[in-house]
Amino acid sequence: MKNPTEILAPGQKEKKQASEKNPADEQLILFRRLSRIPKNPEDMLKALEAASGVDKSDLRYRLAGPGFGVLRPKAPAETLDTCINDMADSGIPATIVAKSDITAAALPPQAKRVNLTEGFIEFQTAEEEPILRVDGTTELLVIVTDLSGKAVKQILTTIAYTSQVQDKPFEEVLKKLSMSQGAAIFYDMKENPAKGVFIDAGSFTFLGLNDRLSPSASVNFRTMVDEAISRSKTHAVDYYFGIAALPGAKPNWDGPDSAIEQRLGAYARYMMAASRSGLFTAEAASPAHAEAWREDAWEDTKAGDDAVSDLEPPPPVKQSRFWGLFQGSASDVFGSLVGIGAIFFFTVAGMEWLKGGGRFWEIVLGISITAAGGALFCYSLVLLYYKRMVENTPTSKIRSQSMGMTELSGKARPYYDLRTSHTLTRCIFFVCRYYRYHRADNGGQWKQVRTISSGKLPFYIEDDTGRVLINPKGAFYSLTRFRQTVRGRFIPALAIKLDDPNSRVIEEMIPIGANIYVLGSAQLQRHGKTHRERLMDRLRSVKRDPSQMARYDRDGDGHIDAEEWDAARADIENNVYAESLTSDKGAYETVVIEKPNFGLLPFIVADSEEGLLRKFAIRSWLFLGCGTTAFACGIGILL
Repeated sequence: MKNPTEILAPGQKEKKQASEKNPADEQLILFRRLSRIPKNPEDMLKALEAASGVDKSDLRYRLAGPGFGVLRPKAPAETLDTCINDMADSGIPATIVAKSDITAAALPPQAKRVNLTEGFIEFQTAEEEPILRVDGTTELLVIVTDLSGKAVKQILTTIAYTSQVQDKPFEEVLKKLSMSQGAAIFYDMKENPAKGVFIDAGSFTFLGLNDRLSPSASVNFRTMVDEAISRSKTHAVDYYFGIAALPGAKPNWDGPDSAIEQRLGAYARYMMAASRSGLFTAEAASPAHAEAWREDAWEDTKAGDDAVSDLEPPPPVKQSRFWGLFQGSASDVFGSLVGIGAIFFFTVAGMEWLKGGGRFWEIVLGISITAAGGALFCYSLVLLYYKRMVENTPTSKIRSQSMGMTELSGKARPYYDLRTSHTLTRCIFFVCRYYRYHRADNGGQWKQVRTISSGKLPFYIEDDTGRVLINPKGAFYSLTRFRQTVRGRFIPALAIKLDDPNSRVIEEMIPIGANIYVLGSAQLQRHGKTHRERLMDRLRSVKRDPSQMARYDRDGDGHIDAEEWDAARADIENNVYAESLTSDKGAYETVVIEKPNFGLLPFIVADSEEGLLRKFAIRSWLFLGCGTTAFACGIGILL
């Protein structure tokens, strides 16, 4: 059997014909989707957004996934060719199709019989009238599916469970599809319009397979598909009906057979357009960008899928709604508390002044503002102290770091298999906010309905000398979070986006591979039990077991005297020592960066040292000025 991705001769005339159709007819961009979101795609997404008029947040998730995808560009029809060229330069083969050509689609004639010979395979009607012959001149397009939807749902479940697009050999997928209600469409693409045939295995006679005939209908269906492919000149195969999200071609498996077949007909028209434009060929991607598109979006080549798949999932994070209001750095939390306190006292003072007790509450307000100003002033000194600490601590390599306060710089690596809650993007930290649009008589507004945060979970920092574990509990985070917005609902495993104009999700994350600067305390963390601890455990176990104690009762009097116990202890100690030499379960120590035991020493996780120093300088002067002003205002109110 030939390679299923072998190309058909691409035709460029169809693109021009599609773009020259009636301007009132909606034009769609059909493109071959990528197996992964590319690495560092921002420049490319901006260019495609400008060319297509489609928001880049939508582009990010429509470009990757199984099979083919469609864009409904908002740009004028005359600019679609520019968009197609930009997508081709980015390694995304694409073409233009008219919506009317898809919605008006119908299945080709249905065959009931087959005739297999040495030189060709012919599909026939029930009266043995020929419909389509496949031979050495046929440029074959094959679309295989399961009309019952059972096998397709199994594939969807597998993709959703593993969060990955399954890239399995065509023979394996064909076997799975044929086990239910297999169906196939064959087109000879060398003709225009293409000549095709539809086959439903449930109402098909396979007697024409002759000596290749089998008692199993599913085996006969696979044999027929294999024989057609082997006899063609070129071929392309597709099995993503019901999986790929294409407008007008998404079946309702619980609906009538006629509705499913109608959707299959629309899907076949998409595949014909893709075949004529050469979208099935792997060579359609631009060589200059092909390598970049094969890499993962959020992690570099040192931390690929295989490395992350061995990690354990993170523990569940229990977070109260109240504490969720104060997500952020220490200065943000402090400023929020001061602001809430100031509003409270201003409100209370204003109410009491109306009642005639203004002077008492003026004193309360003055004391509060004075205290807040003093707190802000002290906090500015703490920030200044942190700034000096960062400046005076030398950056160490991980291999040569010393115990105690240390400064490290490297790339973030995962400790847990952590993924964002909505798009399942791998990261080391995320906050996901869900919004719903609520309409009212005077308009409407977006309201946040829930927030999911990973919390500060452990991760590794890695440089060219090694890696070390970071336990960020209690750390001051000063990290730039990558932000992505998803409109509507999104199925990340399939990269399928469902239109829902009333829902929106904003994800903020720290991606794997991000540059990380850490200033904290390097401490030893002990694992396992020492030799003495294992010896004591073994002695306790022997004392509780009469049968083991009897082994050391040399005189058989039923009592272990001091001499016998000394011999037993020596024997047990030798056994424990021998086990420690032959196993790796003994005690060992690892280095972990944690919050220093002394509270005023800093524990900081940031993007870089330069950015951190700049931020500390700005904030220290800002809090110093605000604190001084508040302190002076409070004293003025009191006086």
